[in-house]
Amino acid sequence: MMKSCKHFMGYMADSSKTTMRVVQPYIGFAYNLLTSPREVGAVCPSSPALASVLVDASKACAFKTDGLVIDLGAGSGVVTRKLLERGVPPRSIVAIDRSPSFARVVGKRFPGVAVLCEDAKNLAAAVKSARPGERVKTVISSLPFRSLPGQTRKAVADGIMGVLRQQGGCGCLVQFSYFWWDQYPLARYGFIPRSRRFVFWNVPPAVVEVYTVPE
Repeated sequence: MMKSCKHFMGYMADSSKTTMRVVQPYIGFAYNLLTSPREVGAVCPSSPALASVLVDASKACAFKTDGLVIDLGAGSGVVTRKLLERGVPPRSIVAIDRSPSFARVVGKRFPGVAVLCEDAKNLAAAVKSARPGERVKTVISSLPFRSLPGQTRKAVADGIMGVLRQQGGCGCLVQFSYFWWDQYPLARYGFIPRSRRFVFWNVPPAVVEVYTVPE
């Protein structure tokens, strides 16, 4: 009887931990959506399916080369988690979000990952301070580009272009959007379109686009 009770209590404890791990991202996301809806730009956190496609898309582009992977607009850390699951070393990941609450959550969840609470417009300086002298090979962006003001959008695009071209790098940008009818909008800022893929298992459905930078 005692063994059965201990087994049951252990099961309940494990179930509670699993439930909290699943629920916590939604709690943090809901808070940021209510307080800063324009900056969040979505109604739900990215699904694991979308995170998988983002990481897989980066593999086909520059995953085998040395360098940092930037999780830009890291949110609750869905993409960072997927990168770690796919074997990317924690020290090779830099997660960036301008929300202090998101940055705190990601920092607690993923020790060893550089987590920066910073505006995407200051991307180059932020990466340089976190990982001086290291090249950026991939930027995986979850930023809501369509909801950003025009000047901010250009400043962010220029910042991404800058870090990908530093030290002779020619890495890639992986960006998702809910506006699937607007094909390769970041080509307007000098990025070279490479591929796009729909992700239906997300709320709402999304499209993932891959770009490279001119040499």
